[in-house]
Amino acid sequence: MYGNFIITDIRPSKNTINILLIQLGWIFCRRHLYIYLTKKEEKRLTPLLKLSNISVNT
Repeated sequence: MYGNFIITDIRPSKNTINILLIQLGWIFCRRHLYIYLTKKEEKRLTPLLKLSNISVNT
């Protein structure tokens, strides 16, 4: 298990991801998250993951 939350139903939408990251403050496992993202969305989201101190070792 990676972290406290495992996200299994993510829609590749910027708004959905931002709501989950900012409003709910969920911890994402980067490996699981990226499965649901296109390359363009992955590049756009990477800075948010870094700012949120995302770690798979929590």
